[in-house]
Amino acid sequence: MYIILCLYIWPSAPTVAPSGLGGGGGDHNELIVTWTTMAREYQNGDGFGYILAFRKKDSQSWMEMRIPHVESSRYVYYNDSLTPYSPFEVKIKAFNRRGEGPFSQMAGVYSAEEEPTVGPSNINATALTAFEIQVSWEPVQQLSANGILRGYEIRYWRQHEREAAADRVRTAGLEATARVSGLRPSTRYHVAVLAYNSAGTGPPSPRTTVTTRKPPPNRRPGNVSWKANGSAVTVRWDHVKAMHNESAVLGYKVLYKHEGQTSLKVLDKAKTSMSLPLPKDNGYVVLEIRSWGEGGDGPAHEIIVSRDSGTGMMVQNDASSTLSSQPLHLFTGLLLFTLVSLVGL
Repeated sequence: MYIILCLYIWPSAPTVAPSGLGGGGGDHNELIVTWTTMAREYQNGDGFGYILAFRKKDSQSWMEMRIPHVESSRYVYYNDSLTPYSPFEVKIKAFNRRGEGPFSQMAGVYSAEEEPTVGPSNINATALTAFEIQVSWEPVQQLSANGILRGYEIRYWRQHEREAAADRVRTAGLEATARVSGLRPSTRYHVAVLAYNSAGTGPPSPRTTVTTRKPPPNRRPGNVSWKANGSAVTVRWDHVKAMHNESAVLGYKVLYKHEGQTSLKVLDKAKTSMSLPLPKDNGYVVLEIRSWGEGGDGPAHEIIVSRDSGTGMMVQNDASSTLSSQPLHLFTGLLLFTLVSLVGL
């Protein structure tokens, strides 16, 4: 004889509160509250929904909103008189046909922010090179931001362009200085700075102007020669002369690369040679030689040197194209062979 027991659970009011209570953001005059949708096993019956209670911080009375949707996880409260970025206290509970569950713990939520009402002041823009400027400003005070100040937006446009067509770049934090790159050489730019938060940007600062520098010479150092002498190599090159529409050469940069390691040597314009160490093994080094000046760095001339490289030279013509790239001892041997052949004739 078998006895079968059937267990039936009567519906009851929810016994747990929703979790994940939070919110914030939104448009003007909005308070947005969010929470995690409750799983079915915690709903305890049909007719399920949520009761959301909220009040301004330090207020005594609560407002309650009944939200009769199982899948709801967000509520937007709108009020024309809602001040920007006001702190609220919120709590939530679940209900079904059998009754209401317990309230959750209170959470703090802010109403939507408003764009900053003031702009940065004392804007200064300085040309660093032909392609880059540095912009600095007096920062906006947090109390003027009607919310959390996220950073600054720099707008820049060429002299004969409209401000509406300005390019824009945003800082990632509250630093009061930033660099803007990718500009055109010898070009006059207007620059303005705006503060921004999650609601948008505030009014622009007074604009300033800056002119980028002349471009660097577009020629590589010519007639690069080198002489490897066991543990070191001596490299020489011709001076790069700037044209009238190019920035003056202030010196040279030699980048030394070996097995993933790099080191940079910066020389003044009076020096067109230098000695560098060679690796003790049979490895090689890569050298990049370029001019530098107010307009930035010029194109590089690259050579590869090892202990057994001997003497070599890279000859350049006026158009900066390589005419030869042979070690000098090979070139000398080839010349002797040609002379012997001519004598034989």
